Amino acid sequence: NMEPNLRSNYYYPTNKKRYLPRIKRCNDAIPDAAVMIGEGNWEGATDFATKIADDTILPMKLYTSSLLGGGTNVKVAFAKDMTSAASDFEKAQKKLVKAISKKDQTASSKALEDLSEALLAYRTA
Repeated sequence: NMEPNLRSNYYYPTNKKRYLPRIKRCNDAIPDAAVMIGEGNWEGATDFATKIADDTILPMKLYTSSLLGGGTNVKVAFAKDMTSAASDFEKAQKKLVKAISKKDQTASSKALEDLSEALLAYRTA
């Protein structure tokens, strides 16, 4: 009993285990990052922006591409939304790094909010 989507069935669970935990880790760290920015803990905020958030960009893109079937002709309607959310996330992450390096609380909070919204849009797509 051969399934027609053999390749996509092979890649999908692997990608789920590989990428989703990294995306979730960033999602779970956002409230702490907000507190760090609020308290002016720039070292902790920098750590979040450059390590955790930066480490989430690639998994978001790779997971979306894995949903597209890894070379099969599987069409996923919400993949376009996920792709645009991933690119919004990447832009917000770059803004966050810039704002934190200037120790700009308002800009950092705004960038973190954008990052959080992009991640939410990605997760609910």
